[in-house]
Amino acid sequence: MAREVSVIIPTHSRWPRLQATLAGVRRQTRVDLEIIVVDDGSTDGTAQRVAQLGDPRIRIIRQRQAVGVARARNIGAGAARGSWVSWLDDDDLWSPQKLVTQLEAARATHAVFAYSGAVYLTDQGAVTHVQPPPSPEGLARRLRGANEIPAGASNVIADRDLVDRLGGFDEDLCHFADWDLWLRLARAGPAAAHCAPTVGYVEHGANRRFINTPAFQDELRHFDAKHHGGPLKGEPGRAHTLLWMATCERAAGRPLVAAGRAASAAVRYRGRANALLAAKIVLGESGTKALRTAIRRPVRMPPASERPQWLDDYPEFPLVPRPSFAR
Repeated sequence: MAREVSVIIPTHSRWPRLQATLAGVRRQTRVDLEIIVVDDGSTDGTAQRVAQLGDPRIRIIRQRQAVGVARARNIGAGAARGSWVSWLDDDDLWSPQKLVTQLEAARATHAVFAYSGAVYLTDQGAVTHVQPPPSPEGLARRLRGANEIPAGASNVIADRDLVDRLGGFDEDLCHFADWDLWLRLARAGPAAAHCAPTVGYVEHGANRRFINTPAFQDELRHFDAKHHGGPLKGEPGRAHTLLWMATCERAAGRPLVAAGRAASAAVRYRGRANALLAAKIVLGESGTKALRTAIRRPVRMPPASERPQWLDDYPEFPLVPRPSFAR
């Protein structure tokens, strides 16, 4: 039976996180949806636990051996019956209005895909920052340099037929597979944005961006060769991409690699944030303060972020005891 939206969730042996993620999808309002869980070689009984939920909207595709996240997303899309397709990582959260608000935004402007803002969280449920969505105007140009759509693959909803024609996710990519598809979507048709943060991106030590960070450079070369015919120079946003890569390297325990990447980006793109990150890695906090004083310009910090009320609808989250939050 045809559905309005197919939600595709690839997962691999992370049932406690997947349980919270599924709860948010099942609470979606005013949308006729199906949920396709692609169990990518899990060894913790994920498929059986999902089946025990007894939700007729959920279908399980079981892969005996892990095929990787991009391939798992494509397998899910190949089984989708919805007019629209949306993806969700197994450790992220959605507002109950996530799908309906994005659908309304897309239909109001005849867009072929839509996205919203995102809130970034710790495992304890504390909000670290909120990232607003980029403007749809000029999006394809800006996506050449950096992935400006927040929260990775957990954000976008797209026309299923168009995704099929574009070939889905590039299975030669992992870290940048979503960025690659967003750029192809933006070149294929108009986008729509919903300003409110309807996606919760949970940051923890097992995030894919902190695993196998040496693959970053090879993936970036593949991305540039595919979209630009060679190394990218001078595009807006590329300094931010390199800064993001350096931050991930640092979190993954590779401080010297991170410092080198940030310093190189600072020289190539004259990125002040990159220079300060390199200084922090190499010189520590005191050295960074001295550099800021020498530059004589304060670093702009994002404003304090409010915790969206919809996060309180997650009794399954956080996975550790909930702290108290000042209102």
